[in-house]
Amino acid sequence: MKGLFRSGAVVAGTLLLVACGGGGSGSSDSGGEETSPGTKLSLDTKGYASKTVTISTDTDIDSIAQLNTDLNEAFEVMDIIEDKAIDAIFEAPYTRACPGGGTTTLVENASTPNVDDSFTFDNCVVDVAGYGPLLFSGSYREVKNLKDEKAINRAWVGYQLYDITGEVKNTGETFALKGRFERDESYSSDATDARYHVVLGIAPFEFQLGDRYVALVDQKSEQDGDEYDITVDVSSRWVGSAIGGYVLVSTPTPITYLNDDFTCPTDGVMRFESDGVAEFRYGPSASGTAQAMAIWLNDQLVASYDSCDDIEFSPAE
Repeated sequence: MKGLFRSGAVVAGTLLLVACGGGGSGSSDSGGEETSPGTKLSLDTKGYASKTVTISTDTDIDSIAQLNTDLNEAFEVMDIIEDKAIDAIFEAPYTRACPGGGTTTLVENASTPNVDDSFTFDNCVVDVAGYGPLLFSGSYREVKNLKDEKAINRAWVGYQLYDITGEVKNTGETFALKGRFERDESYSSDATDARYHVVLGIAPFEFQLGDRYVALVDQKSEQDGDEYDITVDVSSRWVGSAIGGYVLVSTPTPITYLNDDFTCPTDGVMRFESDGVAEFRYGPSASGTAQAMAIWLNDQLVASYDSCDDIEFSPAE
């Protein structure tokens, strides 16, 4: 069952990432002239979003692992673009040269403490580990509004928009990154306790690199945390060329992690469904079939683990 177990790793591994919104730092608000693109997928030219995939003991686990890799790489590219072409421009002048050529221009449309920043990329070149120089043009917008501020409470709402296309210069492969992330976050703290609550919507997010394609559709996630643990509740449709279709991802029982250890959930159920259903049940949610994690495939128990030391993956990686 080692191969099947690996499929559990990739689903769990991306769960925390997408619940946090990948590399994004914005927040959520549907106001302004921007409208949500809904579930329309402009890059899904082969109709993957409407194709089910078989989930069984014969499922190609390597393809599911590749879907996870594609999602992770999409967020890594977002991180690099933010780090090298966006974050570096928060001081005047507002048009700056990108590290490898081209420019990034920032227009600020709000005053402190609110944020409404629009970035325009013109043949911007940054170096991305694993790819080399990445040439891209397009836009990024971040809106972040303070909706509540008290002595021990602070809350933000806003969104991020990505519409970027370009190519990997070393290979000539084209790439595109499009999406909208809506975020509503609140924080509270006092002398004895600190908590946060984040609600994230993705409608949708798409990433294409050459023949590889991955998307998150109609994703809703909620994350609660304090100094002790973090609970993640997610529902989404994951689409990808790696699996040739889609899987529906959900957490019938929210997944809980210790705040200082994301290597093994302490409770919860993670489910993915297409043509068949697989569930990964952690801790008490395994209902006595395992101490650490039980894998159920199409309503049958197929593997159980009584210690995280026996599990050959890190579910938060």
